[in-house]
Amino acid sequence: MVLGIRKSADVQINYGTGKDISEETITDAKEPLEIKWYNNSYIEIPVI
Repeated sequence: MVLGIRKSADVQINYGTGKDISEETITDAKEPLEIKWYNNSYIEIPVI
């Protein structure tokens, strides 16, 4: 599985700082997001 972030002029990115999303910048983010996968990790995708 590939995870990606949609970056375009019409989309806001939440850097997780707790500030209003429209006021956040990349410099507020500080540390990169780290995702750890374990043996019991899974992704559930609901299909109708």
